[in-house]
Amino acid sequence: RFELDCPFFSLPNVLGSPHNSAMVPGAITEGTRHAAANIARFLRGETLSGVYTSNDSLSMKDSIYRAL
Repeated sequence: RFELDCPFFSLPNVLGSPHNSAMVPGAITEGTRHAAANIARFLRGETLSGVYTSNDSLSMKDSIYRAL
């Protein structure tokens, strides 16, 4: 059981989110479609989609805080 009073949530450099997206109808099908499309892109020498670096996640976190 995940407790909401977890001490990590009080840290200024932590952004928490639930990890239940696999429970959404169609998630497995869509994930498989996305993976197959990226394999095809890779084989054609194209840029992959959905690739994020640690810098990307930091900038997303900053934009979320600005929205709040």
